[in-house]
Amino acid sequence: MKHLPATFFAVLLTTVQAAANPDEAPDIRTLVETEIGDGFRVIELTVTAEELRRDGPDASYYGEFAASVILPVTLYHEIGHGEGYRLVGKLLERGETVPAFGSATAVYEDGRWDVQVNVLDLQLPGGHPFSEFRSPGIVVLEAGTDLVDRFLAQREQAFRDAEALRVQDARNEETETAALLVRALADVAARDASLADALAALERSEAAGAETAASLAAARAELGTARSGAESDAAVIRELLAQADSARAEIDA
Repeated sequence: MKHLPATFFAVLLTTVQAAANPDEAPDIRTLVETEIGDGFRVIELTVTAEELRRDGPDASYYGEFAASVILPVTLYHEIGHGEGYRLVGKLLERGETVPAFGSATAVYEDGRWDVQVNVLDLQLPGGHPFSEFRSPGIVVLEAGTDLVDRFLAQREQAFRDAEALRVQDARNEETETAALLVRALADVAARDASLADALAALERSEAAGAETAASLAAARAELGTARSGAESDAAVIRELLAQADSARAEIDA
C-alpha cells in the first residue's frame, strides 16, 4: 500500500465522550470521517486489531481499522498532456466507495478519551494515492468520457492531416526535382548536339587536311620526277658540250 503524505493525515483530533468508560474502547468512526476530510463519509468500519490497557484510573488504547468510505468528488486520471494542458479521464464517480485503512491511539485521563486517528491509505485504483488525484494546481482542459473521446478524435484527425501535408510536400518536392532533372537532361542533350557538330566539323577539317596533304605529296612526287628528268637532261647536255669541246680542240690542232 502507498501512504498519503502526512500533510493530509495524522492530525491530532480529540473528542470528549460523555460518561466515557475506560473499560470500553472509544468510538472512532466519526473521527475517521473528520480525519479523511473533504466530505468523505464512512459507511462501514471494522476494527481489525486492538489493544486496551488499564493503569489504575487511566487507560490507553490502540486499534487498527479497515473502512469503506464514499467519495465526495469525482476523481480523474491523466491520459495525455502537452504544452499548456493536461488531459484527464474519469477514474471514479462521486458517490462510489473505496477502502481506507488506518489506526487509532487513545489515552483515558480525567474521565475522557483523547483520541488520535491516523488514516494510512485510501486504496484507489492502480494503487495511486488520493493526493495525486486531488492536487490543487492541476488544470483540466477536457474532462469526462465524451469530451475525452472528442478530443482524442480531433487530435487523431490533426495527426492525419499533418501526415497528409507531409506526404503532399514530399510529392511536390519530388515533382520539382523531376522537373529540374528534365531541364538538366535537356541541357545535356543540347551540349551533346553542339559537341557532335564540333566533332563533325573537326572530322571535315581533318579530311580536308588529309586531301591537301595527298595533293601536296603528289605535287612533290611530280616535282621530284621533273627534277630527275632535268638532271638527266643536264647530264646529256654536259656530255654533248664536252664532246663539242673535244672536237673543237681537235680542229684547232
